[in-house]
Amino acid sequence: MGPQRTGTTWIYKHLRKHPELCFPKGVKETMFFDRNFDKGTQWYNWHFSECKKVEKRVEVAPTYFDEPKVLRRIKNHSPDTKIIISLRDPVEKARSLYQHHYQKGRVDGSFSEAVKVRPDIITSGYYAEHIERWLQLFNEKQILVISTNEIKNEPDQLLEKLCGFLQIDYNLLNKGVQKEKVNTALQPRLHSVAKMGSAFVSKLHSWRLHWVVNSAKKLGLKSIFFREGSNKLGLSEEERQFLEKEYGPHIQYVNAKFGNINFKCPK
Repeated sequence: MGPQRTGTTWIYKHLRKHPELCFPKGVKETMFFDRNFDKGTQWYNWHFSECKKVEKRVEVAPTYFDEPKVLRRIKNHSPDTKIIISLRDPVEKARSLYQHHYQKGRVDGSFSEAVKVRPDIITSGYYAEHIERWLQLFNEKQILVISTNEIKNEPDQLLEKLCGFLQIDYNLLNKGVQKEKVNTALQPRLHSVAKMGSAFVSKLHSWRLHWVVNSAKKLGLKSIFFREGSNKLGLSEEERQFLEKEYGPHIQYVNAKFGNINFKCPK
C-alpha cells in the first residue's frame, strides 16, 4: 500500500507477472476496504474468483495507508495478511500527489489552494502517525517498509526482498529490471471535463465494469480528458519550507526506525 505516489504501480507492474501471485481481475485497486466496503465481501471476493488455490491473493491499495477505518476491517477479514508499505520523501510525495489530484481535475490553482480542498495531500505524509497505527494492530513481522529510493537505485534487489517477504520464488520473475518510470503524470485538457471523467471511471469500477474502462484505454479515449505533458507542478519556496518543517519529525522517525530508509532531513 501507499500512500499514493510512492511507487505502488511499479510494484504492481512487476509482481503481477509472478505465477504464485493472483491480483484482482480487471483492475489494480478494488478500493474495497475504504470506499466500497458497503458492497460486502461477495463483491470483493469476485475480484479473486479466478485465483487458483496455490496462488496468494495480492492487492495494490495506496488509498488504505492513511485511512484509520481500514485497519480494523482488514484485520477482521484477513488477520494474517502481509503488508508492504512503500514510502517516498514526504515533501516530494506531497508535490506529486498535488499534481495527481490536479491531473484528475479534483483541485485547481496553487499547492496552498489545493490542500484546502484535499488535506490528504499533506496529511498522508504523516508517516510516524500512520505507521504506528498499523504496528499497533498488526505484528511487526507482517509489515515490510520500503522506499522509492530502492525502486530507483536497486530494483532487482528490491524485488528479491519483496519475494522473500511474500515467501515466493524470486527466480520465477524476470531479471534485469529497468529503472523506468511508471504512472507518469498527464495534464487535464479541461479541469471540469477531467473531473467528470475521473468520477465516471470511479463509478464504473464500483460497478465492477472494469472491462469498460480497460477497453476505453485501449481505444485511446483517455486522450479526450488528458494530454501528455511534462509540466511539473512545483512548490513555492515558502510552501517547501513549510512542508520540510511539517515533515521533519516524520522523516526522523522513519530514518531511525527503518535501516533501509534514508530521506534527507530538513535543515
